[in-house]
Amino acid sequence: MFSDGTYDKSIFTNLDPIGTITLVNIEFDFGKSTIKPESMTLIEQMASELKEHEAIKVKISGHTDDVGTDEFNMNLSLERAKSVKAELVKYGISPKRLTIEGLGESRPLVANDSEENRRKNRRTELTIIER
Repeated sequence: MFSDGTYDKSIFTNLDPIGTITLVNIEFDFGKSTIKPESMTLIEQMASELKEHEAIKVKISGHTDDVGTDEFNMNLSLERAKSVKAELVKYGISPKRLTIEGLGESRPLVANDSEENRRKNRRTELTIIER
């Protein structure tokens, strides 16, 4: 807490330990790995935070809902992570600071029992792997 009652809302800070996970609600169309235009402000914010904290290296993990085969979802989640990495590189983040993985539908946040919950499970996470 700061004295004026506000708190740091940044994605990462210098105090975050290795293993800190940040959910980043990058939106993708169903079954696609193209980042929706409305999510580009989040990409810009992530790039800004990574520029500010140059020692941080992150792993970008892509996730999907449970619609489709396991193989399709694993490939799709990896392609989504690649898309986020490519955009961060466009904003000047070194690719050496970014690793990717696709986890498919293996780690849902919520049950895949409604369209709203499936949307929540189609996400990207950033994990600090080095500081």
